[in-house]
Amino acid sequence: MVGQPMSPRIFVSYRRDDSAGWVGRLVDDLGEGFGAENVFQDIHSITPGSDFVDAINETLRDADCVLAVIGPNWLAGTSPDNRRIRRDDDYVRLELATALARKLRVIPVLVGGAQMPAPEDLPDDIRMLARRNAAELSDRRWTYDFGRLVEVINGTRTASLRPPAPGAKQEVRSSVLSRSRRAILLGVLASGLPILGLGAWLFRPDPPPRRSPDDGAEFEVARRAAGWQRTGARSIVDVAAGPDGRIWLVQADGRVAWTRDGRSFAPIPAQGFARVAAARDGSAWGVGLNKTLWRFPPDGRPQPMAHSPPVVDVAVSAQGRVWLVGDDARIWFTDDGQTFTPDTKTSNFGRIAAGPDGLVYGVGRNNTVWLLKPPWWEVRSDGIADAAVAPNGRLWLVLQDGGVEWSGDNQSFTPVEGGGFRAIAVSQDGTVWAVGSDGSLWTRQPDEGGTDRAPSSVPVTLVVFGADSSVAAARPEVERAKQAGFTGAMIYRREGSYRSVVEFPTEQSANEALPRIQALGRTASGAYVRQLSAWCPNGTRWADGFKDCL
Repeated sequence: MVGQPMSPRIFVSYRRDDSAGWVGRLVDDLGEGFGAENVFQDIHSITPGSDFVDAINETLRDADCVLAVIGPNWLAGTSPDNRRIRRDDDYVRLELATALARKLRVIPVLVGGAQMPAPEDLPDDIRMLARRNAAELSDRRWTYDFGRLVEVINGTRTASLRPPAPGAKQEVRSSVLSRSRRAILLGVLASGLPILGLGAWLFRPDPPPRRSPDDGAEFEVARRAAGWQRTGARSIVDVAAGPDGRIWLVQADGRVAWTRDGRSFAPIPAQGFARVAAARDGSAWGVGLNKTLWRFPPDGRPQPMAHSPPVVDVAVSAQGRVWLVGDDARIWFTDDGQTFTPDTKTSNFGRIAAGPDGLVYGVGRNNTVWLLKPPWWEVRSDGIADAAVAPNGRLWLVLQDGGVEWSGDNQSFTPVEGGGFRAIAVSQDGTVWAVGSDGSLWTRQPDEGGTDRAPSSVPVTLVVFGADSSVAAARPEVERAKQAGFTGAMIYRREGSYRSVVEFPTEQSANEALPRIQALGRTASGAYVRQLSAWCPNGTRWADGFKDCL
C-alpha cells in the first residue's frame, strides 16, 4: 500500500522591519497550500511567555526546511562592523545558525529587489548561506515566482501541492489542490488504485459558489463570505433588538425567548406569538397569533393589553412610543399602553419599524415602504418584506427575494451580500440580526469606529500591507493609512497574525490603490490584493479592536 504523503514543515525566518509585508503574503500562500499548521512564523507562532531560544530550537527540530526571507535592509547596518546580523543576540542569526548546524535545507528568498549578501558580510556561523541558491519573489510575477519556490520546497519531502502555473490568476487558492480534492487524492494514493484521468479534475480551479434561492447551503456560503455569522438559534420567525442588548426572538411554535449572544437563551413563560418588538426599558411587546397585544416586562409574566385593537405588527421607537399595525391595515400608536390613537393619514400597511428622532416606516401590503413622517412619502416601491431602523437612523430592508439593503438617505440603497432572509433587526451597537428563510438566525457586526458603521458598499477585496504579533503593533500602520486617506484601513486577525488591511468594494478599486498603499512605508512595500471570500472563507466577526477570520 502506498504511504500517505506528508506536507513539509516550513520555518520562515525574517526581519519585520525589512520584509513583514512580503512575509505576510508568503505565509498566507504557504498556509493555503501546505496547511497553516505546517508553517511556523517566529513572532506569530511562539506562545507568549515562552523562551525565544528554546522555542526556536524546539520548532527547528521538527522543521524540514527554512525560508530565509531577505529584503533590502536584512543586514541592518551602515557598515560591515556594526550590522545587526553580526550580533550574538540577533534572532535572525540564531535561527539560521541553528538550522545550518542541523543541516536543514535553508532556502534564501529575496524580496523587494534585494540581493544576496556576500560571504564577507556574514558571520562565520551562517557564512555558508551565501553559497545557497536563492529564490526571488517579485510583486509583478508573484504567482510564477511562488510556484518556482514551491517546487524547491517540495524537494524536501513528497509533494502535496501542485505549483501555480505561470500566468495563473494571482489567487493561490485556485492554483492549488482544494482541501477536499487533496483528501480524495490522498485516499486514492493510500488505496493503491490507479489515478489515471484524475489529474485534470483534481487540479482544475474550484468553480465559484452557486447562488440558488432554494439551496440553504449555498446561502450559508454566501452569507459567511459577506461577514454574516450564524448563531445557535433555530426555527425563528421574528427578531427584535433592544437598547439594553437583549435580542428578542419568536420561534415557529409561537414561543418567545431572548438572548444577548445568540448562544444562550432565556425563554418567556408564554406561547402563541407571531411578532415581537423591544423597548428601551428592557421590556418587549408581542403580537399573538390571535392578533392580541402583550407586554413582556424585563422580569415576570407577559401582560395583555386589553384595550388595544386587533394587531398584526408592533414596533417601539427610541422615545418609547409603541406603534401598531392593526388588522384594518391602519397605523396606531400609544404612549401609555392604555389609549390607542389611529393615524388617519395612513392605511394599507402590514408591518412597521420605528427608530430614533421620530423615524417610523411602514411596509405596505403591496410591498412598498413609506416614511410615516410629514410629508409621508414613499421610499421604495418594489418588493419589500421587512424593515428595521438602526440607532443612527439608517434604514435596513429585507426584500421579497431574500436580499438585504440599507440606505442612509432614503434615496440610494446599498445591497449587502448574502441573501435568503425574511426578517431583520439592528441592535444598539449597530449589529444586524437577520432571520433566514430556513429559520436560522444570523448576525453581521458593525465596522470599527461607530454605531451601524456599514461602509458605502460591502467590502469584497482587501489590500494587505502589514503583519504583526499584536493589535498594538499593527495600530500605527493602520492609523498611517487612514491619515493618507484610506478610510477603510483596519486590522484583521488571520491564523494568529494581526494584518493591517484596507477594505475596498471592488477588485478594480483595490488594484488602483495598491501603488499608493505600497508607498506608505517600508513595511507596506510588499502590499498585495486578496479577495475577502478566499482570505476569510468562513467569514469574520468583530473582536476587541479587530476583525477575526473564522
